[in-house]
Amino acid sequence: MGHRDRRHIWIPCAVACAIVLSACTSDDVPVVPIDDPVPEDSIQQWSDPSAWPGGAVPAAGQAVVIPQGTTVELDVSPPALGGVTVEGELIVARRDIELTADWILVPGVLRVGTEAEPFTDRLRITLTGPMNVEAAAGMGSRLIGVPPGGLLEIWGEPRTAWTRLDATAPAGSGTIRVADDVDWEVGDRIAIAPSGFNPLEAEDREITAISGRTVTLDAALSHHHYGEIQNIVGRSVDQRAEVLLLNRSVTIRGLGVDDDGNVGPGAADGGGHVMILAGATARIQGVEFVHMGQTGQLGRYPVHWHMAGDV
Repeated sequence: MGHRDRRHIWIPCAVACAIVLSACTSDDVPVVPIDDPVPEDSIQQWSDPSAWPGGAVPAAGQAVVIPQGTTVELDVSPPALGGVTVEGELIVARRDIELTADWILVPGVLRVGTEAEPFTDRLRITLTGPMNVEAAAGMGSRLIGVPPGGLLEIWGEPRTAWTRLDATAPAGSGTIRVADDVDWEVGDRIAIAPSGFNPLEAEDREITAISGRTVTLDAALSHHHYGEIQNIVGRSVDQRAEVLLLNRSVTIRGLGVDDDGNVGPGAADGGGHVMILAGATARIQGVEFVHMGQTGQLGRYPVHWHMAGDV
């Protein structure tokens, strides 16, 4: 697996914010609401046709509204949707799930895992809405938006986010030795940071084997990566290259990125974005963000608390 054109943002720790905009849904997309709210102690399954008008689960291209007072568990991977508005509560089931939508608006609650029991399965959210369209409450397109009063909680599996090299890895090497014990596994993707003056010497590799602190890569390194601590005039100078884990149990990505993370058709006009407004709350941990942010668009950054004031 060679070099890839990837853009990542990692949020390794939980963040909370009391972060204002009135919520609404697009008038241009047919909306599929759930039946009348059920008692709070009752959870409806997304896959249950009886939970939906007409006895049919939402079809491709439809917008979905989960009304206030209703709790739904997303227990299947639905077809690509026009949009999802969560006025009640949407809980992602503990299994591998794919959720593709133009946008997701959360004036209610969207919950993935908990702080006590993080989400250890695989969740991938892909944002696909047309660009230059204020599709969701004036917050733009290809977004997860949390207006005032909304709660977004995503607790991905805690992983070792990064370490450093423990020995220099020359160009042509198929292994690296890292400085710390890590919980990385075969199949994980890592990045080895450059240790010179050229930022383009960062390298993206897949792990094929691990023995102690020795990590075997799927392809030899193309560049030299320094891994020694120098002693200069009696002082230690640590310029060892960093090694970072790229993948997480939860991935949020913009349109135009394939399963291997390669940027392709649909990517040039912008990625996805996450916007949390004043009066909303977001707690995000252990999430991989790929192809996020919309170049040249004010307030369309990969993840941000918009005009939130004190947080």
